Amino acid sequence: MLKKSFYSFAPANIFLIYASITFIFNQYSYSQNQGWTQTSLDSVLVHDILVYDSTDIYAATLDGIYFTSDKGETWISKNEGLLSEPFKIIKDNSGNLFTAGLGGVFKSSNLGTEWLKISNSIPTNELYSIAISNNGNLIVGSFLGIYYSSDLGNTWNTTNYIGWGIQEIISFADSSVFAASNTAPYSGLFKSSNNGVDWNTNAGFSSISLLNFKNSYLFCGSQFPAGLFVSADSGQSWVSTNYFQDATNITEINYDKDGTLYTSVIIYPGCDVGCDVYKSTDLGLTWNNTGLYGKEIWCLAIDSTGVIYAGTQNEGIYRLEKVVPVELITLTSEIKLNNVKLIWKTATETNNQGFQVERLETTNKRSKEWINIGFVNGNGTTTEPQSYSFVDKNLSVRKYQYRLKQIDFDGTFEYSNTIEVEISTPIKFSLNQNFPNPFNPSTTIKYSLKDDGKVTLKIYNSLGEEVRILVNEIKAAGIYEIEFNATNLPSGVYIYQLSTPGFAQARKMILAK
Repeated sequence: MLKKSFYSFAPANIFLIYASITFIFNQYSYSQNQGWTQTSLDSVLVHDILVYDSTDIYAATLDGIYFTSDKGETWISKNEGLLSEPFKIIKDNSGNLFTAGLGGVFKSSNLGTEWLKISNSIPTNELYSIAISNNGNLIVGSFLGIYYSSDLGNTWNTTNYIGWGIQEIISFADSSVFAASNTAPYSGLFKSSNNGVDWNTNAGFSSISLLNFKNSYLFCGSQFPAGLFVSADSGQSWVSTNYFQDATNITEINYDKDGTLYTSVIIYPGCDVGCDVYKSTDLGLTWNNTGLYGKEIWCLAIDSTGVIYAGTQNEGIYRLEKVVPVELITLTSEIKLNNVKLIWKTATETNNQGFQVERLETTNKRSKEWINIGFVNGNGTTTEPQSYSFVDKNLSVRKYQYRLKQIDFDGTFEYSNTIEVEISTPIKFSLNQNFPNPFNPSTTIKYSLKDDGKVTLKIYNSLGEEVRILVNEIKAAGIYEIEFNATNLPSGVYIYQLSTPGFAQARKMILAK
């Protein structure tokens, strides 16, 4: 069986020029994070895992296809018509399932209940990988080369790649497709720019794992040269991350909905410690292990709830539930004048360092970047409900979006949902009666501006003499309030007057000492 062999071949020249982003990489670290549990599929070689829909999971194994809808508590065999050991399992946008393995390519249109062989026109039954390009081409890596079908497997076409050992095929941005091989004499990373029809050598990696990260970054796990590599320009140039250079195999790279990267690594000798699933929350800058020690892990999958599934060599599938460090109950807002008060509550907290408050200003023309506007300390670990608030002051009239970045003490983080708040333009100029009135010694004056402009707010005594200037500046439209402190003034009646271009209003107030 050729599946993910350890054969390697000296690569062609590999370009490590990387201009668009700078990475500073550190060594990965180990921690005791014992959260993995073995599912009931516990004694079989697992080649591939597919998250079909939400928590519906398919596994391609030495014994065929298995299915679970309860996070691996129970598994159902789905092998009717499947005549071989499947290596890969994928789905298309219509929900059809496809597998590639030692018996060819098979398709199921009824969720795996029945399988039909669709590769009879391919002159070999040894197929190791399968993918779907962005235009819908079905692409397979076989013992004799790469083939593609533009009609979901009814007919197949040869390509200019003649070789074997293609272990991984992935689609990337636009019409790009990448294929990886680690088998001599065909080791390398290959690229198609027309949805799998024609192929060229991209880099001299001896590799079996690839990841398309949001059509922005391409990751490649290589045996020789060993390590994890990344490209930010669709494979035109590559840079080593300086990670996993002692790895025998980087078998899988994946990521969850929050952008956390996961990779499965096999290291010989020393698999009792080095073999593990590692995660990175900073796009590969740093890595930490997750505690699945001593397992030969061949594949990873992550469902919509963040549960990670790891397929192993003869020990079935392990599951790691995502621990939610902070259970956020509510996130609401209150508007007072030109200030926004964010209010949120948590039910429980674990290892919570605090909340970074972020704001995105939205205009009719464009959206700006998220900016950090403050930090609120958390309560570490607690099972008691907690309440928090943050005030964003002196905002201009427009729409704003807010979110919380909850950060653990170990640096991991989660984003909250986004809420939108609008500071509306007042419909008219106005000057409110001060409160309290009478007062001693302080009172608050509130006023509204429907347009931007020069504003003055002045205090006069009963003789008409100016005693204080509270405001004398250009201000944006909005609602404002200001405190007037009359500690050094005698009791009596005072006049406060608001003046803007085209508007003026005065009111009386009484200082009673």
